[in-house]
Formats: sequence, structure tokens, C-alpha cells
Amino acid sequence: MRVFGYEKSALLGQRIEVLVPEARRAAHERSRTGYQAHPELRPMGRGLPLEARRRDGTTVPVDITLGPFETPSGRYVAAIVRDISDRKAAEEELARQARDLAVKGSLVYVADGAYGLRIIDVSDPAAPVDAGLLDMPDRAIHVRVVGTLAYVADVNAGLHIIDVSSPAFPVEIGAYGRFGTVPSLAVAGDRAYIMASGSGLHIIDVSNPASPVQIGVLRGFHYPRGIEVIGDLAYVADDTYGVRVIDVSNPAAPLEVGGVSEGGVALGVAVVGDLTYVANDTYGLRILDFGPEYTALPEPDALYALVSGALTLALLQRTKRARTRSRPM
Repeated sequence: MRVFGYEKSALLGQRIEVLVPEARRAAHERSRTGYQAHPELRPMGRGLPLEARRRDGTTVPVDITLGPFETPSGRYVAAIVRDISDRKAAEEELARQARDLAVKGSLVYVADGAYGLRIIDVSDPAAPVDAGLLDMPDRAIHVRVVGTLAYVADVNAGLHIIDVSSPAFPVEIGAYGRFGTVPSLAVAGDRAYIMASGSGLHIIDVSNPASPVQIGVLRGFHYPRGIEVIGDLAYVADDTYGVRVIDVSNPAAPLEVGGVSEGGVALGVAVVGDLTYVANDTYGLRILDFGPEYTALPEPDALYALVSGALTLALLQRTKRARTRSRPM
């Protein structure tokens, strides 16, 4: 009860909406009625930013997990509420710092927070020097470089496409959208893939850099942290939901086709060949082998855990019959 500033006795018999900001109470009551009709264990809000109301009327960012359980007197729902103020503050602080980089040849392209896109010449690694700088509308948090173009995700200011053919004079040639916080960005072929907290996966056609256009979106992620796109598949590190695999062969209708969740929090993902490497905040490095199938993914062949220098291996029997793994969306 410390999160809300109440004594336990003060909440007994109260409607749960007393802990919901006033502007959201009517919508919450409708959502609660819908949940009671189809109860399941899942995060509340499914990717939306959530706030709870304290006794003094102030609000606090929270993460909520719902779970039904049966008792002799009937069905109840348990809610686990976590105050994520520290996490939000850390995210905001990181947004003011250098967040990401891309290396091409002797140049390093840095998403340098409030300072924008910074280009550094490292031809002499012992004496790096600034080669160029481009201010951004808000804070640059991710950057990818393909050819002579840099793709920069900017907090609250969307995707920016920068011509870096002359590193000393980078020039913006196109921009698209406002996505809020963007945990990750990938560019493959003529598409940019943006993971946005609260609004999911956005697929942007960048074949004409001067006029990028959104061509697809997939919602229903919990708290996406990283994305890697290989061929027709996008691999998303989605917090406690683990790695989720999205078929993007039809960018107008991306479709989740599988994945695996093993506990902990998936923070980042990289794919090389058939192996998927996952950074997990609880279990360290995980290496997954999904095999060649993807339209209906089996369980991974092998799971490696690297924790505190100890390497363990658990072999999982390959499922002979591929089976689709569903997740609540």
C-alpha cells in the first residue's frame, strides 16, 4: 500500500477505481468488466503507459500484471503493481545521454541525446575528432547507417533520414511521424522498422528518403527493447515476453509467428544464421536455435545460458511437428 499512500484498512471495501486517475476511471471500469468476462494471466494495458493515483491525488507510473484465481467463495483477480518511477527516471536520464552508435569505415555516428547526431572520425583511434554535428528537434536515441544515409530515431519527433555523404555537413532530407519513446530501430532494404513503446512495431517505406511512408503496424507488445530484421523475419526483444518473431514478408500485415519466453527480461536481440542471441537481465546471454522453420516455429533446439562466467547447456528435444506458439495480443 506504500505505493498509493493508503493504510490497508482505508482501502477495504473501496472500488478499485479509487486508485485510477479520474480521467481514466470510466474507461478502466469498462476494461475491468471485459476482463472479468475473459480472465487470463497477462500484463494490464498491453504496452500502454499506465499510471496509478495516490491518496494525495498525484500519479505514479506503474507496471501491472493481472491473474485470476479460484476460491471456495468464487473467482478473484490478483493484481501485482510495481512502481516504475525509477525506471522511467532512468529512461529519461538516458535520453539526455549518448544512446546508440553505428560504425562505418573510419566514422562513428552517435545518437547523442539532446546534442543530436554526432559524427566522429576515428581514423586515428588514439585521437578521435569531431567530423560533423546535426541538431535534432528533441533527443536522438537510435541511429543506423546504410550507404550515405543515416536513420535517426528522435524522442517525440519520429524518424529522420540524414544525408551523410559529406560528414562535415550532414543534411536532413526526410522525416516521418511521432512515436514517443523508441526503444529500438532497424533498417533493412527499403524499410525502416521502429519499435515504439505504447504503439508497437511501425514499418516505414524509405525507398524515397525524401518522403517516407508508413505501410504497416503491429500492436500488442509489452515493453519492446530491441529489434533485429533478417530477411522476412523481425525478432523483437519484448521485456518479460521474451523474444517474439514477426513475419514481415507482407509489410502491410505483419504477423507474429512464434517466439520463446524463458523468464527474466529480454533487453536486446541479434541474429546470425539460425542462432538468436538474447541479452537477458536475469540469465545473461541466451543463445537460441529455432531451426530453419518460421511459419510455425517449434521449440528452440538448444538453449545456452551464460551467467556470471558459468556456461550451462540445456538441450531441448526438437519438436517433430512444428506448432505455432500464440501470445495474447
